[in-house]
Amino acid sequence: MRVVKLTPKAEDDLEAIWHYGRQHFGEAQADKYTDNLSAIFQLQGDSHIGIHRPEMGRGY
Repeated sequence: MRVVKLTPKAEDDLEAIWHYGRQHFGEAQADKYTDNLSAIFQLQGDSHIGIHRPEMGRGY
């Protein structure tokens, strides 16, 4: 299993998404939405689909 590490900017964006969601849709929905995004990020890290791209650098 690969660990997906978000950049500080991505973490800030995710937090902003949560705050927007809480303001417009409520805390429970904001939690659900950001939890789903986090699950998708992890799925991307665990995925074995796609094409190996060694010219892109390590891990591609």
